[in-house]
Amino acid sequence: MLCSLLQSGTVYVPKANRNYALRCMTQQDILQISLLEHQLFLSAWSDEMFLQDLGKEYALSLVVLDDTAIIAYIVIYLILDELHIANVGVAPEYQRLGIGYALLLTVLTTARICGYALAHLEVRESNRAAIALYAKLGFDQVGRRKNYYEIEHEDALLMSSLLQVNSRLQP
Repeated sequence: MLCSLLQSGTVYVPKANRNYALRCMTQQDILQISLLEHQLFLSAWSDEMFLQDLGKEYALSLVVLDDTAIIAYIVIYLILDELHIANVGVAPEYQRLGIGYALLLTVLTTARICGYALAHLEVRESNRAAIALYAKLGFDQVGRRKNYYEIEHEDALLMSSLLQVNSRLQP
């Protein structure tokens, strides 16, 4: 149900006062996603990692579009009543405009409506902007994964949100 609700729609971004298209990631998107991924992360996912999840029952991969350009993406693993946010990125020129917040809010609110109970993710310990964003969405730090980012030799913070009681999500 979550997949069908999110696979074709929009993400409203208040700062821009507009909607951006939201749809499932396709094989044709991988080149654009890969370019973005390598701009954003030293420990970037490979094309194969994105391709492996396309069409899988356990994964939901979405893109946000400004006309035909991919400006954001998210990969989520669905495990029973839990979501694991495995990867999320916003194009550098679209950062700090509220697109990442709007995308996550849309996904988490829809997951809550569909009965999902828990969302969790890992975030680089030095990524203060992302940590603040996740806290704004009702995530709390619940653990640490030592040396999770091997190339950078950096820990990840494990953050979780109890979706059904998260007052920061829209009803």
